[in-house]
Amino acid sequence: MKKPVIGITMGDAAGVGPEIIVKALKSREVYDMCRPLVIGDMKMLKKAAFQIGSEAVINKVGHPDECGFVHGKIDCLDIDLLPENLPVGKVSAEAGNAAFHFVKKAVEL
Repeated sequence: MKKPVIGITMGDAAGVGPEIIVKALKSREVYDMCRPLVIGDMKMLKKAAFQIGSEAVINKVGHPDECGFVHGKIDCLDIDLLPENLPVGKVSAEAGNAAFHFVKKAVEL
């Protein structure tokens, strides 16, 4: 029996969501239980990984079929809506709009 694909939406990409995702996916146990797929912004996920010193590779995918689901390699369905210089820790309409689209994409899958 295949493990389920679990979509993880990023939430507010300017908040703690990206960091929590990277930290959670450091655990091999997560990959033992499921096939995680992050739905969010790859730039913000990479920024969070760098900030916490994670050596995880962020793998951009366009569809769940492209995922490897390998520990140490975070598959991200990139919904590229945010600017590179999005201020972290600040509420913004851009980040709120992106969070909506992350969830919308997850529902469409």
